[in-house]
Amino acid sequence: MERFYLNGIPWRVYYVQSDCPYLVDRTGSRRLATTDIRTNTIYIYEGLSGSLLRRVTIHEIGHAAMKSFGIIDELHKMVRPEYWIEVEEWVCNFMADYGLDILRAGKEVLGETMVDAFIRTS
Repeated sequence: MERFYLNGIPWRVYYVQSDCPYLVDRTGSRRLATTDIRTNTIYIYEGLSGSLLRRVTIHEIGHAAMKSFGIIDELHKMVRPEYWIEVEEWVCNFMADYGLDILRAGKEVLGETMVDAFIRTS
């Protein structure tokens, strides 16, 4: 089990087998990973590795961030209920696909020391 904090809220990460019932999402579909925002827990299929593991993990941490910082409620105000899941998934995919590039660009512009200082104080 791994543990991290977002906005002072503790989150746990468990690596589970592919048949784990926690890998079934709220639509009833089996996934490579899921986030339970009620228990602050992320479940990730233990067979993932490399770039897929990185992308899936960041995607799920995106769900945790949206919950921890109150972004889910804000998103829900902006879109119709039938699009809630779709917009949440879009935001998490954006973070997973482009978040590291955004941080790298910040490092290039601000320098490594500034970015490291920003990360430590955030």
